[in-house]
Amino acid sequence: MNNRCTFISNVEWDTSAVMRQVARQANDLLGAPSETALLIDESGFEKKGTHSVGVARQWNGRRGKVDNCQVGVFASLCRGRHSTLIDTRLYLPEEWTNDKRRCRQAQIPVAHRTFKTKPQLALEMVKPARESGLAYGWVGADGLYGNNPELLYGLDDLNETFMIDVHKDQRIYLNDPEPAIPVSKSGRGRRSSQYKSAEKALQVQKLMQKKFRLPWKKVTLREGDKGALTVEVIHHRIWYWDGKSGENKHWIGTC
Repeated sequence: MNNRCTFISNVEWDTSAVMRQVARQANDLLGAPSETALLIDESGFEKKGTHSVGVARQWNGRRGKVDNCQVGVFASLCRGRHSTLIDTRLYLPEEWTNDKRRCRQAQIPVAHRTFKTKPQLALEMVKPARESGLAYGWVGADGLYGNNPELLYGLDDLNETFMIDVHKDQRIYLNDPEPAIPVSKSGRGRRSSQYKSAEKALQVQKLMQKKFRLPWKKVTLREGDKGALTVEVIHHRIWYWDGKSGENKHWIGTC
C-alpha cells in the first residue's frame, strides 16, 4: 500500500466561498424563519509569541482576563440546542493596522489592513447572511455589541429583528428625544452644529427600578443541569439616540 501525503503552501484560495458553502449546509439543517437565530460573539485564543496575525495583549473572554491572544468575531446559526459556525472575522488591533511593515511581513492582504471594530466586523457578517437567503428570525449578541450605536442603527437599517444585551448604564429615553440643532435666541453668532434634546436620558438600571403598570412576567428560558432557568421580564417601548446625530430609533426594551 502506497501512502502519500501532500502539503500545500502559499496557495491563494477563496476562504469566503468555503464559508458560504458551510452556511448553506448549516441552513439546510437549522434554518427556520421563526425558530432560528443568528448569534454574534467573539472568542480569544491564547498565544505565546508575537508573530501570529492579530496577536496582542487584549481581552480574552475564554480566560476572563487581558491576555496575549488572537480574537475572532463569529456568527453562528442557532436553533434550540443546536448551533454551528457559519462565518468568522479575525480582529486586528490598531497596533497591527498602524504598523504597515508588520502587516506586510505577516502577509496580510492589503485590503484587510484597515482597522475595524468588533461591531463593524459583526455587521459585515449579518449583511451577507441575509443576502444569501439564510433562514433566521433574529440577530442576538451580548453587551459589547449592544453598546455600539453603529451596529444597532445598521441592524435597524437592514430591517433585522434583534435582541441584543446592553450594559446597565446604557442611556435610553422613555419619550422621543427629537434631537435638533438649537437656534440662537439672539440670532447672532455662528449656528451650533451639535444636536441637542430636551428629553432627559435614563440609564437602564434606573428604568428597572421604576414602577410600571405592566407586571413583571416569569419566563422559562431553558432546562439546565440544575433545573429550569427562569427569569422575570417586562417589555417597554424606549427610544435610543447616540447623542450625536439627528437620527433616533425606537425599539421594545426587555428587562
